[in-house]
Amino acid sequence: MIGRYGASIGKVFYGKDGAYNVALVKLIWDNNILLQDFVYQMFSARIIQEFFQNCTRSAQAGFNKTDMGKLNITLPPLEEQKAIVEVVNQLFTEVEQLEELTKERISLKEDFVTSALRRLTETDNTTQEWNYLQQHFSSFFTEKKNIKSLRETILQLAVQGKLTAQWRAGQPFCTEPASELLKRIEAEKQQLIVAVKKIKKDKLINLL
Repeated sequence: MIGRYGASIGKVFYGKDGAYNVALVKLIWDNNILLQDFVYQMFSARIIQEFFQNCTRSAQAGFNKTDMGKLNITLPPLEEQKAIVEVVNQLFTEVEQLEELTKERISLKEDFVTSALRRLTETDNTTQEWNYLQQHFSSFFTEKKNIKSLRETILQLAVQGKLTAQWRAGQPFCTEPASELLKRIEAEKQQLIVAVKKIKKDKLINLL
């Protein structure tokens, strides 16, 4: 059976004979001239899927029996069908292996990013760690997730004051600790009190 409406357009369904609704078309063929696995692979091909999509006449994707009659497919001999199925299955196995390797690489990349960003927030030498990280931007920061983590880490470094450590070192008066500032204010206040008392005393002497 093959789905002919909605999200399942052009998708082949296998299973035991049974009830099915009007959104499915039942295909019947002679197993002596057409291999079932070949049918499945054939209808899964992109060119066939595009044919079904182009048959749509309304907002809902679909095709009808007349459209199926317009579908011309070259039918190779049964032995060649078997060869095609065997080759496709072998290539699919290699693709699946590649997919597993890709998943493993993605996992390793995420582990590296997590570790590198953690070191960046924990180190006292932010510049050195940042320079190291820059060398791996093109290799490890190619997904939005990792770039987002990098942005969040930069903001964390800003909150920790690690992005302006060198600037503070060159601006000692602009970056005076609050405790030292309070001590200096208190000292200046005491000096001002002494000065005011002296002025009042001098004024009083002059009046006498």
